[in-house]
Amino acid sequence: MYQLHHFESLRHIFNCLLMMMIQKDIFCCPSVCQQCIVRQVDCRNSSLSFIPNNFSQNTLFLYLSGNNISHINPNALISLQQLVVLHLDNSGIVYVYPNIFAELKKLWHLQLNNNHIKYLYLGTFEGLSNLHSLYLQNNEIDFVSEGLFGNLTSVHYLIRIFFDMINLRILNLHLDNLKGLHLEGNNLTCVPSTAFLVLRKLRKLSLSQNPVGSIPPFAFKGLSKLEYLFLKSAKINTVTANGFSGLVNLKKLVLSDNNLVNINSHTFSLLSHLQFLYLDRNKIIDISGNTFEAIGLSLKILDLSFNNLTFLQPIVLKPLVSLTHLQANYNPWNCSCKLHRLMNWLAAASFSVKLLCKSPSSLHGRYINYVSLHLFKNCFNGTNLDIFKNSKSAGIQQSFTTSLMAQNMYLTRNTVKEQLNFNANAVTSLVKASYTSRRQQQILSTSSHIIFVAL
Repeated sequence: MYQLHHFESLRHIFNCLLMMMIQKDIFCCPSVCQQCIVRQVDCRNSSLSFIPNNFSQNTLFLYLSGNNISHINPNALISLQQLVVLHLDNSGIVYVYPNIFAELKKLWHLQLNNNHIKYLYLGTFEGLSNLHSLYLQNNEIDFVSEGLFGNLTSVHYLIRIFFDMINLRILNLHLDNLKGLHLEGNNLTCVPSTAFLVLRKLRKLSLSQNPVGSIPPFAFKGLSKLEYLFLKSAKINTVTANGFSGLVNLKKLVLSDNNLVNINSHTFSLLSHLQFLYLDRNKIIDISGNTFEAIGLSLKILDLSFNNLTFLQPIVLKPLVSLTHLQANYNPWNCSCKLHRLMNWLAAASFSVKLLCKSPSSLHGRYINYVSLHLFKNCFNGTNLDIFKNSKSAGIQQSFTTSLMAQNMYLTRNTVKEQLNFNANAVTSLVKASYTSRRQQQILSTSSHIIFVAL
């Protein structure tokens, strides 16, 4: 029994030694690194001033983030030909030697963001034909050599390239397969019409948080496959005619948090496939009648919240036959009789919208959808007694129905004139008819739904 136990112990020790020998043969882990597991090396935040040269040649994942590496030596990575993922972000890197990654034929993911890189010389990314994702945001790059990215034939996502790129005209990209380009958080002052001509397969583009200012004609020429365009917080005050020309497949456009004041029929006239449009947090005071006519069949979501709209003609929204969600809250709506046309349209819509009144003072801070009918008594006269129609809007229907039911009950005890106090002649004739004619009584009883009509 003892011998058997002793044999098992020896076998276990032998297996451990064998595994150690095998692991040592195929894998070397620098002592300063935190953890080395299988073919993954974690040297993050290890106060390294250079890249160690004793990594296993079979390393697949190498994490060197958070160190103090100012320069990457020319031969530092030459033996890591199996490398797939390389993180060199937040490492104080100032200079990257040309051809430094030339032997990394299998590299898929490279992070060089959050460093102090000022120049990217021609040949920096030589050999990275399989690279799919390149992160270069938050550096100090202000110039890119023509053809710098010419070898990155497989890159799909180029993430937030530059930190201080002042003029996009010097952005010379040759990335035929690029699908996503993130340039947000830079100092781009314009979007030149020829900047993206070669990006024929680009589907997602972000220029948010750049002081672009305006969208000139044909700014996105050549991006016929683009589906998502983000222009949030770009200080845009003007979108010229043909500004979005060529974006025939665009589905989502984000123009939130800009300085737009007026939009018209030229703004979105060429975006016939647009489904999501975000115009919130601008300074819009007026929207022309046929602004959304070209996108009426496709648009599903429209955000107009946090603007300066006080009034909106229903003709603006009528083309939007596919709309499922409308945000229009946080505008200084003037809930006077002038707004009743819009309420008419919203009442028949398949979705509900809440509009908070700014004026008049009697309705300040109240939702127009839920106010009582008698508050609009001055909106009616004898020429438009056809106000009693059907309504589909749940909010309007419930409020106005309740109001009318209460009024009909009150008719049995008081005069209609005292209750409604509408235009004297029109109401008097209506009251007389309600007492003397059963037919007119039926009209009142069926008027539980109401829609404002044009005055």
